[in-house]
Amino acid sequence: FGYLYNHPLHWIDYRKGLAEELASQGHTVLVDYTATWCATCKTNKALAIEVDSTVQLVNALKVVVILADYSKADPDIEQELKQYGRPSVPMCLVYAADKPQSPELLPTLLTPSVVQDALQRAGPSRVDASSLPGSPGDQSADAPASAASRQDPAS
Repeated sequence: FGYLYNHPLHWIDYRKGLAEELASQGHTVLVDYTATWCATCKTNKALAIEVDSTVQLVNALKVVVILADYSKADPDIEQELKQYGRPSVPMCLVYAADKPQSPELLPTLLTPSVVQDALQRAGPSRVDASSLPGSPGDQSADAPASAASRQDPAS
């Protein structure tokens, strides 16, 4: 697609509690629960998340993006899906900085405006995301590999 952003988002691998931890530290966080076998997930990512306007807003607001890969059953992801009333993926949550207990659950089918409006409501991160493990600015040798460094399951 001609409107996909040339510089993809720098996804961080999901782990239970990471989004809440980052939000409590002052980061705005978007978590995309996805799977390789999920056509709707792929559509949401291609048409609503990784488009120019959304990527630019993510960067402007310093949003941390987490990829929760449910391609193979993961009990932690399954528990979170159930917690938010979803039988399976896709699911997308947006956490405002300093509000780890009240993420916004986005609808199943996403548009750029749905994602961007949720990010605008959440507001910017209060801290810089470049210091996160696995982020492009992280220089530590023991930083875990980010999802951006491997094949994305929803591509």
